Amino acid sequence: MSLSDKLKNASKSSQTALCKLGIVLQSTSVPVEDRNYLKSVLEVEESTPDRIPNSQIGRILREEGYDISNSAVDRHRRKDCSCFRWGKK
Repeated sequence: MSLSDKLKNASKSSQTALCKLGIVLQSTSVPVEDRNYLKSVLEVEESTPDRIPNSQIGRILREEGYDISNSAVDRHRRKDCSCFRWGKK
């Protein structure tokens, strides 16, 4: 496969991919109640006093076995991840 073909394929796959957190939120292996609660936690406004920090969400998800960094949580919350760039959310 040529370089241009590889780059075209990479571009196509990145446009359809969810971020790691988006994958968890869409996963049928995660109970619906847990997905809904995680989604509601992620949507809490930054100015809200009881907002859970990105680092704590990331740590809890890693404790549960998910390979998700604190920065992945941050990008998803800011809507700056692949989920939002390609209109998947």
